[in-house]
Amino acid sequence: MSIIDRRRDQLFPILPAIEREAALRFASGPTRRYTPGEALFNVGATESPAFLILSGRVEIARRDGLGRASVIVVHEEGKITGENQPTRRPSNVGGRSCGTGGLRGGAL
Repeated sequence: MSIIDRRRDQLFPILPAIEREAALRFASGPTRRYTPGEALFNVGATESPAFLILSGRVEIARRDGLGRASVIVVHEEGKITGENQPTRRPSNVGGRSCGTGGLRGGAL
């Protein structure tokens, strides 16, 4: 069993509704909708914000040396993306809206 499997709840906490409302007060802009497959951030990005997922899902994937994607986790409502925050180092992963309904979220 991997560390991600053993510590999933600690690595990827879900914010309760009241904490989501509080977090949105610090958002860098208005919430918006993302179409299915639309990128929120790409591998190598250095200026991508963290995202609070209000509805929908975000697929987080890394790429190998041949450019093949491997999904690490799928974040759902109440979760926050942003593995390179606040270091501003190049992101090791990319995030895309997935599912049929798209995504509604806010950049933090």
